[in-house]
Amino acid sequence: MVANLNTNDFIKEGSGITFSIVNGVITIASSGGGGGLQSGTAAGIDTYTVTIGTVASYTAGDAYVVKFTSANTGASTININSLGAKSLTKSVSTALAGGDILAGQEFVIVYDGTRFQVIGISSGGGGGDMTKAVYDTDNDGSVDKAETVQIIVRNSTGATLTKGQIVYLSGATGNRPNAVLSKADAEATSSKTIGWVTADIANNADGYIGVSGSQHNLDTSAFADGDALWLSAATAGAMTATMPTQPNHAVFIGYVARAHPTLGRIIYLIKNGYELQELHNVLITSVANNDGLFYESSTSLWKNKTIATVLGYTPLSPSEISDTAYAGSWNGVTTIAPSKNAVYDKIETIVTALSTDKPVTFDGQGSVVLVNTRTYFRIVNAGTITGWSIVAEGISPTCTIDIWKIASGTALPTVANTITASAKPALSTGNAVKSTTLTGWTTAIAVDDILCVNVDACSAATKIQFTLYR
Repeated sequence: MVANLNTNDFIKEGSGITFSIVNGVITIASSGGGGGLQSGTAAGIDTYTVTIGTVASYTAGDAYVVKFTSANTGASTININSLGAKSLTKSVSTALAGGDILAGQEFVIVYDGTRFQVIGISSGGGGGDMTKAVYDTDNDGSVDKAETVQIIVRNSTGATLTKGQIVYLSGATGNRPNAVLSKADAEATSSKTIGWVTADIANNADGYIGVSGSQHNLDTSAFADGDALWLSAATAGAMTATMPTQPNHAVFIGYVARAHPTLGRIIYLIKNGYELQELHNVLITSVANNDGLFYESSTSLWKNKTIATVLGYTPLSPSEISDTAYAGSWNGVTTIAPSKNAVYDKIETIVTALSTDKPVTFDGQGSVVLVNTRTYFRIVNAGTITGWSIVAEGISPTCTIDIWKIASGTALPTVANTITASAKPALSTGNAVKSTTLTGWTTAIAVDDILCVNVDACSAATKIQFTLYR
């Protein structure tokens, strides 16, 4: 029988077992003359049963060679010849961990009066020391594969970090990074999430966390097989199967490979969610309320900018384009129920010249144009008004138009600035009318004058085109 021995393995004096060491290989045999240790093949998983010769009782110091047909998944026992189940341990009294025994593997087990100690399994698990031929099959100096990649950390949190909790790194104690419980309710406690605690770490002690791979023997009973797991925003270090919603942070942890109260397994693939400003083609500086995100071709970046910056001018506010009696809509579209406090869409028409080919259009978009619909424009060529025309769509439409004017400046004209006196342009019959009667009008217009065309009255007209002539 050949086995690997660890520091805490023992062979009891007087047990009848002898061994020799040749080139680092330990050969174990009994003193019973030619037969070696009694042996058998164990069946089952974790609760192993085996038949071995004529063994009729358990006696301290007895040793046997057992071949295990199946790997273990956690703490295990063995029952020889139906004499009763005894714990299998490593490093004297430590319970086995999942994977300590591999399918087809042989071990020497020694009864110490309470339990059977498995010779050749260290407290770190893994079925004994792995040879280079196993972990580096191509002999290139690198480990071919590993179930879990771990790092050593320090617990300075003031409490025990328990197996399975999710952590991030913050600062260091000595030459060890400090592990701190992650939580998805803040950027500082979520964005640097790195791994999970592989075994309990007492306060002010060093221990291991996994940064990739999988973990066995967890309590995953709260989840289902295949569940995707996320960092919890409610409990530090915990996981949830429900993806957190904003403003909490979405940190993906991994998948449930097995849901079980004690033998659960999770495959970890931690991915931290990103803030918008962390994307490589987004530059956000001095962000303010109501900023928008706009693409800037000169820098190939998305940047935060105000609407005024993007448009090149500051849009008018509702208070600047309506009076307290205003109860209509801009461009014939009401965004909410009309009232003097309502906010309306507005399309400001910029007329580059006052001429017959630049009519002002009020479009009700299928509905009757609302009273007090209006549009403003600035005069760029001086002149004298000589007439007007109205063309309206609808069945028997009627309408009355008023014109307001104010000299160049920053204000907008109001009804107090009317230039039509009592001779307002009006359509009373048919669908079109044209007139040069301008009784009482102020007909002179100057460069930079601001004019407003306002619908004073309207019935059945779904679209109105109004034109001034010079």
